[in-house]
Amino acid sequence: MMIQNLYLASESIAPADWCYHGLYSYFSRLYFIIDGDAYYKEMGKKIRLKKNHLYLTPVTREFDLYHDPDHSLLHTYAHVVTAPAVHSLVEIEVREGTPLFDAVSLWRRHILAQNKELQISTAQLVISLMQAHMRTGEPPSIAEQIKEYLNGLGTNPFHMKDLALALGYTREHLTRVFLGAFGSTPRQYYNARRMDLAVRKLQDGATIKEVALDLGFSSDHAFSKAFRAHFGLPPQKHLLKLGEKLPISK
Repeated sequence: MMIQNLYLASESIAPADWCYHGLYSYFSRLYFIIDGDAYYKEMGKKIRLKKNHLYLTPVTREFDLYHDPDHSLLHTYAHVVTAPAVHSLVEIEVREGTPLFDAVSLWRRHILAQNKELQISTAQLVISLMQAHMRTGEPPSIAEQIKEYLNGLGTNPFHMKDLALALGYTREHLTRVFLGAFGSTPRQYYNARRMDLAVRKLQDGATIKEVALDLGFSSDHAFSKAFRAHFGLPPQKHLLKLGEKLPISK
């Protein structure tokens, strides 16, 4: 699940009149509850938002969201559009000493940053770890956290400094851990995913120029050079080897 857009991000005490009834939303709310009494209600079911828990709300579903003004909600939050969209409420306890706890701490540390990309990358890490926790029931290892981060980038550019900042470890440590777990460096894994995506785009009829632009290469030549370095053949010959051919350039 990848964040496509972020509208609001902050950490605050909700005002006394914080109350929404019969609300429909096209974005999800990512909440970390620090203190207070608040409630989420949908389809006749009311849930109390618990301290030290993360919540990710679904979209396009009617819901109520409110708190007890005598015990105001203190929370860290972000309003995000994700792909795919969230279709059911997610609730996960954040336990101290786990990777998810570290990710939430990092997210909170940068929640008021002026750099929106930093806000998005830290929120993305939290959501990725929530997904991993839902799949396994256990917090993921550092290597799995790196993989979740890389898989969440899509066609966005990758920089080791951003990964180190998002996970809170040195570049050298992250490279060593990932290499030991998966037999490649984070950069190699990212490049392999990008080249596999390039092949799929070419197979779907995109031109070299279109693929180079979509994947963030500086030029057609730079893309073709990277493609050949990875597969050992230029795009045209690699697709012919797969029994296909490139479309005519536009």
